[in-house]
Amino acid sequence: MIELVVAMMISAIVVSIAFYSWSLFSAQLMRRQSRSAVITEYTLFQRAIGRDFENAQRIGAAADSVTLLLDIDGRRVRYAIGGDRILRDLDGLTDTFRLGGKILQRSYVNDSIPLVSGLQLNVTFNKEDLFLALKKDYTIADLLRAQKEKNE
Repeated sequence: MIELVVAMMISAIVVSIAFYSWSLFSAQLMRRQSRSAVITEYTLFQRAIGRDFENAQRIGAAADSVTLLLDIDGRRVRYAIGGDRILRDLDGLTDTFRLGGKILQRSYVNDSIPLVSGLQLNVTFNKEDLFLALKKDYTIADLLRAQKEKNE
């Protein structure tokens, strides 16, 4: 009888250690997956806005300074930047990028022209600051057209 009780106690100890190890491993895996999802989301956003900046003929900021407007091949792409997410709207199709952190700072570079020639975003994620800077080089024809529209 004593051998049976001792065997059950040893079994209970082994099972409790195994359960604790499994729950610890599971929690670490969940944290790693959530961090990976946020990094993937940030990378997708970075690729999308980089591609849109590269292909845009004109980039402007709306009066609310939260919305960035890009003209790409006659279509208008809107980026609404705020809080912890960024919305991208292209002809009624909306993508939401949840960056998993807080957007600390957003600034547009205008260089005294009516077009936005750069975007700078500072996002904090997991106690780290991520900095994204994009630049758009316009042709002389684009700049003259924008200046003409501004004067009209």
